[in-house]
Amino acid sequence: MRGSRDCANDFMGELFFDSGWAKKILLLLLECEREDGWIPRQIGTAGRTGRHDLREFVDAGAFALEFVYEYLCFTGDADILSERVQWLGDGPKSSVWEHCLRILSYYTDPENIGEHGLCKIRGGDWLDAVNNAGLKGRGESVMVTAQVILAMDYVQEIAASYALSIPDPQKISDARDQFEAALNREAYNPSGFYSGVFTDNGEWLFSHKDPDNVVRIYVPMPMRSCAALQIPGSGRVSWNILAG
Repeated sequence: MRGSRDCANDFMGELFFDSGWAKKILLLLLECEREDGWIPRQIGTAGRTGRHDLREFVDAGAFALEFVYEYLCFTGDADILSERVQWLGDGPKSSVWEHCLRILSYYTDPENIGEHGLCKIRGGDWLDAVNNAGLKGRGESVMVTAQVILAMDYVQEIAASYALSIPDPQKISDARDQFEAALNREAYNPSGFYSGVFTDNGEWLFSHKDPDNVVRIYVPMPMRSCAALQIPGSGRVSWNILAG
């Protein structure tokens, strides 16, 4: 199996050497997407008919959207957005663009948002060792929430650049703003950095005061950083800014 986040990250790098191979892996990743927009933690190398790791880790979809965006930035291959791809289930094929929108719908589903307004961690996120924080459905992930904010910016930029439709664009904009506000309100702790995980037990981990009274920094100190990225053919520059 391939780690879904791993292959998204790895093949963003592979774009510089073999964009055709990267495209193949991107489509393989999307054909393993569940119809509600969730992508397994690991996918079979044979594609949707292969063996998958179906533990409910929740970070893969956000990284898949970043992969789509980077693919477009590097290749300018807008035709990929209309290519039709199968789902992990038995539903009919849908466009790559529809797959992207379904990923966002997974993260904006109220069932997948916790009490602090952050994305639920369920089986885990990027940090594999934290795999028991949200199995009961209460735990939340700061890292996934931050990555989803970035992914929402990417999707809105793609839609604007290629005149694509988002069924309810205001919903995405509102959800993005609510996630950002929740991060700064709930996860930014008195010691000046973001806590990492909220658990089913109602405790913050990687915080200014973990349950054992140790300070553990997981998310970097907040800072304002920005990177200019331009989708080929769009004629304009997108500034993605994450502000602490």
